[in-house]
Amino acid sequence: LPGWPAADLDLVLRLLRRARLLGRVGWKLSESGQLERLPQPARDQFTSALVMVRARERLARWELECLAATLSDPSVGTVVLLKGCAYLLGNLPNCPGRLFADVDILVAEDRLDAAESRLCRDGWASKPLTPYDDQYYRRWTHELPPMVHADREVEVDLHHDLVMRTARLRTDARLLLASARPLAGTPYHLPDPVDLVLHAMTHLLHGGEMDDALRELVDVDLLLRHFAGAEPAFWERFWPRAMAMGLARPAFLGLRYAARLLATPI
Repeated sequence: LPGWPAADLDLVLRLLRRARLLGRVGWKLSESGQLERLPQPARDQFTSALVMVRARERLARWELECLAATLSDPSVGTVVLLKGCAYLLGNLPNCPGRLFADVDILVAEDRLDAAESRLCRDGWASKPLTPYDDQYYRRWTHELPPMVHADREVEVDLHHDLVMRTARLRTDARLLLASARPLAGTPYHLPDPVDLVLHAMTHLLHGGEMDDALRELVDVDLLLRHFAGAEPAFWERFWPRAMAMGLARPAFLGLRYAARLLATPI
């Protein structure tokens, strides 16, 4: 990047911002000592993105602290972190420079009422919805309507499954809950590494919108590279787990496009 013509650099800055990867690339440039070699306007944009990333990370950490006090109750059962917050508290390599949007957590479906009740008691509430939209969330989707605390603006998504009830896929979140690993010093659990990658692939291919597709494929790439070396027998466990979880199709496509577009070693 430091040697690119100004017109190309201008285009890539706009594309990175559109893909929500400006902070990630800014972090890579900063870590490698390349950031200072960029023209001042480009350096300012990357620096601004990093400031925003750090601010959103602080908000996410504080929201997780507040949620921990609310959800630390036997009636709620196991609370599993998903997506960005799992990457953050798991200190995973795709977290630095990643822009957080919301807090995603998962509980067993039969514990949803207890979790929602405690959240409402402590100040979280859904935005006003029509009866139709509220019923749609509760009857057909894999999560409750998004909730926001009265004093803060971080959205909390409370999930009970990985895909919508209307999806062609049929998953069983009980498998994910059963193998989740406790996170020391917190009431939270992290998904098993294979499940974490499978969810990243599933969210990429079944999330509805493709606005964040490149960023999510980057997540898949970095997670696969990391766990292939850090997690014993990761590849031996990967495909049997994808079959057991009912996620063979997104697993196949996730591997396909990570390898084709980002040269991920499979």
